[in-house]
Formats: sequence, C-alpha cells, structure tokens
Amino acid sequence: MRKRWFSTLVFLIGLAIFASPFVSQAYNAMHQTGIARSVDRRAENLDTKIVNTLTEKAEKRNNSNKTGVTEKSLKSLNKPAEAVSDMITTPDSQALGTISIPKIDVYLPIYDGVSEKELQKGAGLLPGSSIPLGGQGEHAVITGHSGLPNKIMFTNIGKLKKGDLFFIQVLGKEFTYEVDKKKVVTPENVEDLALHHPDNFVTLVTCTPYGVNSHRLLVRGHLTDKRPTPTVIWEQWWLMLLLASGLIAIVALLLWLIRRTIKRRKAK
Repeated sequence: MRKRWFSTLVFLIGLAIFASPFVSQAYNAMHQTGIARSVDRRAENLDTKIVNTLTEKAEKRNNSNKTGVTEKSLKSLNKPAEAVSDMITTPDSQALGTISIPKIDVYLPIYDGVSEKELQKGAGLLPGSSIPLGGQGEHAVITGHSGLPNKIMFTNIGKLKKGDLFFIQVLGKEFTYEVDKKKVVTPENVEDLALHHPDNFVTLVTCTPYGVNSHRLLVRGHLTDKRPTPTVIWEQWWLMLLLASGLIAIVALLLWLIRRTIKRRKAK
C-alpha cells in the first residue's frame, strides 16, 4: 500500500512539474490581458483635451524623428535600454496603447520603450520608430520577447501569414494592420525598418532563434480598413478547458485513491 501511495505521489508531483509552465503562461497571459483591457478602457474614456494634447505631442515627436530605427536600437534588444526622454503614456496606465493579434491569441499593452522592465510587462515601441497614429509615412516598430518559459508574448508571431490581421490601439483610436511581409535579419540590418514609406507600416520584431537570439524576426503589416469580427483574446476557451480538465482529473484521482483505500481497510 505504501508503495502505491508513493508511486501516486511521485506521479502527481511529476504532473504538477509538467503542467507548471502552462499554468504560469496562462496566468501571465490573463494578467497581461487584464492590463491591456484596462489601458484600452482608460484611453476610451479620456477627456478630449487630454487626447488632443497627447496626440499633438506624439505627432511632434514623429515629425521631428529624422533618423528612424538605427542599428544600435535593433541591437539593444535583450540588453539594458535607456528610458525614452519624451515618453508618451495613457494617463494612469504607464502604457502607450495595446496590440491584439487574434491569430495567435495575443493581447498586450504597448510601452514607449524597450527596457527589460517594459518588455517583461508587454510589448515595447522601439526607439527611433513612429508612434502609430494612422498617418502616412509612419513606421512603428513594436518588439516583444519570445521563448520565455512562463510568458508567451511574441513567441508565436512567426506563425503569422500574409493576410492575417492585427490591431493597434493608441489614445482611444484603433488601427488595423494586414501582414504583408515576414523576414529574418541580422541586428545590423535596419533597412526594412526605414521611416517615410509612402504607406503606413507597423513591424513586429522579436529575437530568433530561441536561446541564441543572433537574429531578428520581422513581421510587417500595412494599415488597412478591414474590420473583422472582434475576437476575445486570452480568455482562451481551449486553455481554460485544458487547465480545468487537468485539475478535475487530479482531484478525481485523489478521491478515487482515498475511496479505494477506505474500502480496503473496511474489507480487512
């Protein structure tokens, strides 16, 4: 009997260890979803004067940006980064806006900068790139971690294909982008992140391959007026069902073992 209990205990411990990364990912994703939803809600309820002031400040920064993304900026990913001096945030949220990518179940706050503190909480706007305001010639570069054991972040942006949509919300306005290009480059190659294209672009960037981080994966989208059915992000029924099923299975197994033990003792 003791051997069986020991074997069961070892099995349950192993199951808990196996499941812990998935549980951690689910918890962090739901936490980030809550933050992102809060950022959007606050932005939608901002006073018009505040929105106009912040928009003017963002436009001024975009217009004064003559260098665009530099090699230094792209190489700074995964390294300590300096804070943005003229940072723009939604009042009471510390975030610039949000990004949602229904295809890969991502809904994250976007921070104005790429320090490790910011990238641990969500996505970051790479210094030198545009603030996404929907204007011509803008090119926002949004970065996120990938391959983290307890957070999904931008791990799955490589699964995006041409025609997939993602959404940016800044200061209460939502912009839709359609993926049109995917490319892997070295950190010194910033040609694809250049400013002043005739169109409006947002490029998603993450380090690749996992654990090596010698290159950068770029997924670019152009501004479009397509409006698909809204998708609820990271209230993922499949993951919640998986976690719930796992917990129910563990509880059921424990109850079965207890009941079986009681019956055997009574039989003696």
